[in-house]
Amino acid sequence: MSTSLFQINRFRIAFGTWWCCWAVVHFIVLNQAGFSWQISLYDSLICNLLLAATASLVAMTLQYYLPEQNKYGYLSGLCVVLSVIWLSLSRALLLMLLKEGSEYESFFSQSLLIRGATG
Repeated sequence: MSTSLFQINRFRIAFGTWWCCWAVVHFIVLNQAGFSWQISLYDSLICNLLLAATASLVAMTLQYYLPEQNKYGYLSGLCVVLSVIWLSLSRALLLMLLKEGSEYESFFSQSLLIRGATG
């Protein structure tokens, strides 16, 4: 049985540091786009925590399943499905939590392509 990457301290520190840096960049971009710091903070934290959990799930899946050469359909399908779940869950949580009305909802809908591409 292989050892999980998450059992290695250096990896956990690097993984956590990366997601903290990415969340800060996400916060700054939203704040510079004109949203309040509360909206920017909630959006950044919820989206990035869910995305980090999704990335962890893929990493743990690959610990036990290594696709054969040129047979990455399962892995691609898994990533697409998890991305759709991540986007849907992020949208539902943020719209329920923020209740900001049509401006934020419109922004979220317009940014789905870039969110999906980075997720």
